[in-house]
Amino acid sequence: MSQTAMVSGIGREGRGIDVDPLGLVALPALMARTSGLHSPRIGLIDGHVTSDHPDLADANLEVLVRHRGSAPPSFDPGSRHATSVAGVLVARRGSGAPAICPDATLVVRPIFPSRPPPYGDTALPGDLASAIMEVADAGVRVLNLSLTLTPHSDDADNALQRALDYAAHRGVIVVAAAGNHGAVGGSALTRHRSVIPVVAYDLEGHPSGASNLGLTFGRSGVGATGTGINSLKAGGGLRSSAEPAPRRPW
Repeated sequence: MSQTAMVSGIGREGRGIDVDPLGLVALPALMARTSGLHSPRIGLIDGHVTSDHPDLADANLEVLVRHRGSAPPSFDPGSRHATSVAGVLVARRGSGAPAICPDATLVVRPIFPSRPPPYGDTALPGDLASAIMEVADAGVRVLNLSLTLTPHSDDADNALQRALDYAAHRGVIVVAAAGNHGAVGGSALTRHRSVIPVVAYDLEGHPSGASNLGLTFGRSGVGATGTGINSLKAGGGLRSSAEPAPRRPW
């Protein structure tokens, strides 16, 4: 498929390898059958998606809280990350991004402030808790979380726990990135019984050296390709997965 890149590299034993990153998780066959439906709806709590990207022109985007003032600048790390995730999900087929389900409805709930690093990709746990309840009320069926939280308290963790309980009661499937800080452990987010934590894997099917690991990830998590994938870049064009975009859930 035109949007699925073949990645060439050297294996652990020195052999040349040609790998289809999406093929590692058996997506191409499913994508050939369907481009998704408007319902069920997919939730994305992240930065602001640059919806004026040409390859999102036909996407079904709903924004729960719109950006006030001018559009977020392309250096905004939250916007860069959110636009990249949107490209994985609902970009135009043939754009160079994965475009797994371009006909699906993506419900975007921006949570990061639009300001330069190091502040533009962090959120308060209480803000995340509120956002989770909002997207659950908006009728999403699957919720994507890949974000950094500021240092938090027991009260904040409790608020997040209640929000995740609420989402589970509404039938929302919450998928959360394990994080790429190379740490061992978990968080109130990834430890929740209804959350599916996702560990990044390399092109040989091994956990990435940068991915966070822990008991919860091994017990109830899944692995997904975390390298060799291009997606949309805020401001236009494509962004490689090799470009740094720190994301850890604590």
